[in-house]
Amino acid sequence: MKLKLITLLLLIPSTLQAFACEFHGGGFGMGSFGQFHPLAQQHMNNSAPVELKVTHDNRVKVTAATDAKLQLRYVVPDDYTNAEVILTPSKNLILADSSPLSLSKDKGLIDVTFQATGPGEHFIMVRIDATQSYRPYSKIQRVSVTAI
Repeated sequence: MKLKLITLLLLIPSTLQAFACEFHGGGFGMGSFGQFHPLAQQHMNNSAPVELKVTHDNRVKVTAATDAKLQLRYVVPDDYTNAEVILTPSKNLILADSSPLSLSKDKGLIDVTFQATGPGEHFIMVRIDATQSYRPYSKIQRVSVTAI
């Protein structure tokens, strides 16, 4: 009886190894995981997430009481939807069009026309709103405007 039990206990590890998946087994110093197992390669599969980007000049010099342009350059990755830009000028700036700007393409350029009513330091707040994989995404940037 004891001999059968000992023989059975010795045979169990060899039968369990036969039922393991093709990724398990020795090799490459990974212990119970082989070099091609997904858990052994998980550090290779991680990629940096691509972020929605809106770039522009951080500082703009303009002449007061004349039209000026600010160019917004944007990149909208595939996993972002409903992307839009809302511009909020400071007290002495007037935007030609203050409606939200929709970012519908993958990438593009938007020219924003504005005017400073008087000399001095002003700013435009650039707010980016979108949905990323059903989660809200929001970012605020600032453009400094110097009017002479």
